[in-house]
Amino acid sequence: MRNINDYRKTKLACYLGFVTQAIVANFTPLLFMAFHREYNIPIASMALILLFFISCS
Repeated sequence: MRNINDYRKTKLACYLGFVTQAIVANFTPLLFMAFHREYNIPIASMALILLFFISCS
């Protein structure tokens, strides 16, 4: 019984991590589309900016 209680916070942290990752993964393409629609920024340009920041980190 003690082992189940020991992992409760770990499981909660994992579930919150999954939810956060899902939000970020689904929010980014929507943000790209909003910038494309509002500011007429080509999606390819935004992808290059993203690629640049990912490769620098």
